[in-house]
Amino acid sequence: MPSKLDIKFGVSFHFFYIGLIAILASLLVMIYTDFKTAALLGIIIGIFLFLSPSGTLFDLKNQRYKQYLNILFIKIGTWKDLKAFTKLELLVNYETEVKNYRSVNTRVNVDAYLIALSNKDKDKIELKEFTNYQKASIYLKELGTKLNIETVDRQNSKQKKRK
Repeated sequence: MPSKLDIKFGVSFHFFYIGLIAILASLLVMIYTDFKTAALLGIIIGIFLFLSPSGTLFDLKNQRYKQYLNILFIKIGTWKDLKAFTKLELLVNYETEVKNYRSVNTRVNVDAYLIALSNKDKDKIELKEFTNYQKASIYLKELGTKLNIETVDRQNSKQKKRK
């Protein structure tokens, strides 16, 4: 079993404006000066800042986790103790959105299933989101086995309350 587990969230856009400014400034340098190599390097760095992904990294051997931001292949974040978290939960979030267009109302229901670590103080670390219950349930069981932690499926209790 691997000692590290990486759950990626995708592009975070934390440094969206810094990356955008770096790209635009580098383009201006490239057009109006002779520093083409420096401008190209600035564009590449700007793209990495613009599209910096985030996620959660687990060190299973040392029982710790880190919520990180990946900038230029360096995962920036602080390690925290994993032992305080006692449950891995599948949480259900029902949302209804009403769209009005020329006196026609359309109601859209969206079910979101969140996988989150929780502790006794009800602090939560959201790890992954799904729109399909079966996929979320399978992922909950797999992740619970890898982390060796109790899993709780909140779908059944929410389904009973909703009806």
